[in-house]
Amino acid sequence: MAAIQDTASISTRSYTPVSINDFPYEIIEQICSWIHPRHANRLQRLSRTLKNLLSSKHFAQLNLSRFVCPSKQKQVQKTTLAWPDEFESLLFTASSNFAHVVATELLTRVESISCAHRLMVRTQIPKALGCLRFLKHLDLGSCRLFGEIPAELGNLYNLESLVLARNCLSGQLPSEFRNLQKLRILNLMGNKLTGSFPTQICEIKTLEVLDLSGNQMNGPVPYALLELQATLRELNLAGNQFSGKVPVELGQCFKLEYLYLHSNLLDCSEIAFVLAGLKRLIVRSF
Repeated sequence: MAAIQDTASISTRSYTPVSINDFPYEIIEQICSWIHPRHANRLQRLSRTLKNLLSSKHFAQLNLSRFVCPSKQKQVQKTTLAWPDEFESLLFTASSNFAHVVATELLTRVESISCAHRLMVRTQIPKALGCLRFLKHLDLGSCRLFGEIPAELGNLYNLESLVLARNCLSGQLPSEFRNLQKLRILNLMGNKLTGSFPTQICEIKTLEVLDLSGNQMNGPVPYALLELQATLRELNLAGNQFSGKVPVELGQCFKLEYLYLHSNLLDCSEIAFVLAGLKRLIVRSF
């Protein structure tokens, strides 16, 4: 009878539920590292402890090592990324530190990323892209990207073409873009970019094609375009709110073949005189 009473008293005794915070940090890390990276990132929402743990670079390295063996990491050093696999796609979907590890350990030799229309989630441009120092071509057109263009893209010193067309990007172009001294094609059409004409672009002496059409930029078209006179072949500023007169300096861009200025607030009354010397030029200004 006494034994039964003891059992009853034990069963009614209150216990504090075990919390994940009661486990040593190292144990939590080891357990979570065996969860596929695609799912491990989602656990950050459960508690502050998990968020701090799973967003660290150390955990990202440990987590990836469980699923991508060292021999495979060396083998994965591809130069073209068109259809991201389950690990490469983490560059766009994971936390910033995790994306950084993916970029520096799985994609270090990538020269071309062409994922237009292929990203399945609405996301921002990952800052980790700035780590890909061999990258020459980046096409993320129609990928439902939003937010501002990160300054880290200015670290891509070997970049030759950048296409971010038909997204929902906002804000202004980072001043760091002046560092892209090998860039030939810059296509930012069909976004929500604002502010005045980004004159830092005019410091890129290799630029051949510039498309800023379909944004919300305003102010004058700058005289600084003269800096591109030796290379610029196509200039598309249509569908913005640029105003003032078309600068006479455009007439000195002797390689210019295509010029689109329509759907702005520009004074094009003297455009025929300004561009009279450009015999191969095709203009649409109205």
